Amino acid sequence: MIKKLILVFVSSIAIGCSTVVTEYIERSNSFDFKEIVSFDNIETYGLKNNRYCSTEHKVCTNYLLGEPLENKKLRYTVSLESFSGAESTVSLDILKSSLPELHSGTVVHIHGFRASKEFMLNSALYFRMLGFRVIVPDLLGHGESDEDKEYGVGDSKIVNEIINKYENKTLYIVGNSMGGTTAMHISTLRNDIDGIILQAPMLRFDKAALNYTKANFPSMTMLFSEESIKQGALDSLVRADITLEQTDIKPIIGSSSVPIIIFASSSDPIAPHRSYSNLASNGVSIVKVDDRNHPSMSIIGDNESRELIHWFGKLTHKSK
Repeated sequence: MIKKLILVFVSSIAIGCSTVVTEYIERSNSFDFKEIVSFDNIETYGLKNNRYCSTEHKVCTNYLLGEPLENKKLRYTVSLESFSGAESTVSLDILKSSLPELHSGTVVHIHGFRASKEFMLNSALYFRMLGFRVIVPDLLGHGESDEDKEYGVGDSKIVNEIINKYENKTLYIVGNSMGGTTAMHISTLRNDIDGIILQAPMLRFDKAALNYTKANFPSMTMLFSEESIKQGALDSLVRADITLEQTDIKPIIGSSSVPIIIFASSSDPIAPHRSYSNLASNGVSIVKVDDRNHPSMSIIGDNESRELIHWFGKLTHKSK
């Protein structure tokens, strides 16, 4: 009898812990982006804020639209700090005249969990410098979207509808963290994507939640078991009518015919390089980025620029 009571008590604690995790995931708001960019700068950068509501799916979100930059050079330095206090600084300094070629078409930039479209603006500036139009949406339940979260999965249908509003000579998708899940699901909805760029893409959601908790809230792992954290993540998906398997993009990457380049850092405990190194193939390039925390992976620096220019060059050569 005593053993049964202890088992019930322990089970109740586990259920309570997983509920706390679920509530955090569902209710957490986007981080403040004002340290990265201001509303005035957004207008100065020539970005237009648009509202899109899907008549089919009955949800709304906002997205930024920007045309190619006329600037002759682009320079920035951005420092981002993780919850643990680890700071990463990323710098970019390029001249348009030094680029081997200018591009045209559209690049869609998709942010990660608890971020917003504004966190992708440095990346968007870079691609505008290369000659692309950019579309930068808020995921559902993030930024200016007050819908329920759909964890990168259901979001793909809405972002896909936004893409369809525009004529796209060429189409690339940049997915950061959870945005990588959205990017890969979009690739299953259309056949006109020329390439996908993944920045520290999210692991399967239960693993991602566990890594996120360990990295940002280590004290919680002393109170909650790993299984209760994973269960909390799973319960969040169940409430959103999403399966755990849908958040695992590795099978999609492995079977995709779209050229993919993945940037991952050995210093990123949330989406570490080792989790993706075995995906390298003729169609999938893996780039190891040193000394970068998870938040900073959304920023394109000089090293990433060199890799991207080389990657674009290979794609151009193959298409001829």
